[in-house]
Amino acid sequence: HRLILAETLTRLPKQFGEAAIGAVAFTSAPFEQVIGWSQGPAEAEVFHTRLENDFASIDQALWWSIESRLGLEPEQAVKLSEAMGVPSVAGGAPIITSLRADSPRLIPGESYLLTCMASDMEDDELSFQWLSTEGTLEADGQSTAVWTAPDETGVYLVTVVVSDDNGNQTNKDIRLVVGETDEDEQDADAGPFSVDGLILEGNLCSEQTWAAEDWLVFQGREVSATCLIDGDAEGLEYEWRCVRLTKVVATDFEETGGDPGTLTGSGQSVTWEAFQGGGYARISVSVSNGNGLVKEESTVIRVTTCASCIN
Repeated sequence: HRLILAETLTRLPKQFGEAAIGAVAFTSAPFEQVIGWSQGPAEAEVFHTRLENDFASIDQALWWSIESRLGLEPEQAVKLSEAMGVPSVAGGAPIITSLRADSPRLIPGESYLLTCMASDMEDDELSFQWLSTEGTLEADGQSTAVWTAPDETGVYLVTVVVSDDNGNQTNKDIRLVVGETDEDEQDADAGPFSVDGLILEGNLCSEQTWAAEDWLVFQGREVSATCLIDGDAEGLEYEWRCVRLTKVVATDFEETGGDPGTLTGSGQSVTWEAFQGGGYARISVSVSNGNGLVKEESTVIRVTTCASCIN
């Protein structure tokens, strides 16, 4: 879901951007809220971090536009609270709809404005308490505070606690990235991607489709297998596998024992040497980016002993 939206923002014309940003805001924000209720604020923060990682390939200004909308309208929050059976939230506690800093990436030692948007369905006056174990906070109980980042790079949390006149409270954390971190370097090499198939090249008998199998190779020949990637190909990890098959019906195969051929190499392209004798094999690859995104692809090969197939 998140990757489709990221791809929409990076590949489609700009007129689709507004609709995509709206889709992110009105689906991801309620989902983040539900995760917070059901699994706790730490898991909600993990979801939000992964969301930001998935959008790593878009420019900062566009992500900031999305980030500024990742909050619930009071009516949305109340409906979700009632659906989740949380009457304390629906019945009186303040509702935090947005919490953000005025910059997505912070410089060590610099000061930044933090803004919390919150509502109360009973129109009570709200007070704001800002908390941080690191860095320096300047706050006076209002919806904004100034946070001065530590001199060391890293990821820091600032918490805001919102209270109404009756003592009902709601809190929310904001994750602040200061300077260049190891996490940034990993994320830069782990953007959205998709697998567009496997292609064989080299000593092929034919590239014609033979029923369910995709390629025709003479026994003992070597061919190269390449995984086609669309999107961010930097930092991807590839796990290749080959198994021997037998045809059950015209388009169905099942794995069997026996020599599946030999795979050598690593990375986006490997070499496969066909086994001796006729039969079928499946080459498959699992591609991961280190951020939890895994894509798989496979292709079926027919191995022939027909001498007339030799080029």
